[in-house]
Amino acid sequence: MQNTSSEQIAFYTGPQRIPNKWSSPQEWIEFTRHRLFYARDELRTSAILRDKINSHLQNGYKDLRNQADVIESVLSQRTNELNDALFRLKKHLQLVIADIAEAEKTIQFLKKEILEKEPALKKAQTRLHLRNERPNVELCEDKPHLALIIESRELAATIQALQEQLARAEASLSNLSQTRRELEREIAVKEQSLTVDKNRVQPLRKKFPAQHKLMGY
Repeated sequence: MQNTSSEQIAFYTGPQRIPNKWSSPQEWIEFTRHRLFYARDELRTSAILRDKINSHLQNGYKDLRNQADVIESVLSQRTNELNDALFRLKKHLQLVIADIAEAEKTIQFLKKEILEKEPALKKAQTRLHLRNERPNVELCEDKPHLALIIESRELAATIQALQEQLARAEASLSNLSQTRRELEREIAVKEQSLTVDKNRVQPLRKKFPAQHKLMGY
């Protein structure tokens, strides 16, 4: 100590005595060697542990990355399936709309045919009614009378057949309209699913963390 005026220096009683727990130079060397050996052993253990941790982290990242790839593949396949189903549904909807238009034309045609034939039936039935009002021998089963009966029956049968066709056409139109509504709902659901996948799911999937972030670096 060069500074003899420092406040830290002072007189002490018995500093020349030998301490009871005084180590020898050899003991100090052995102790130091032991501490160095222990420190090296701790460093080696720490390095092994660090390697194991890094290995686990890397394996964990690989597992996560593989799982993410599997999910990405499944989502991509699901998107393709949705697009394919949507295409087929829209194609079917086009056919149904065409059938609806055809059914509506058929209904209009049948109604027109019925309206056109009803006056003829009324006329034939009226003529028969008037002939049936003839008195005595004048009420003759002649050819005109028989012809009116045949005409009346044929017109009635034709109108009945047209009415049955009209009923079937209207039932078909009702079923087609119901099918159209169901298809339009299904198309809307699938389009919504595709929109969610495109605008929400896919952007999130693209934000998969980098390896160094997952490993805490």
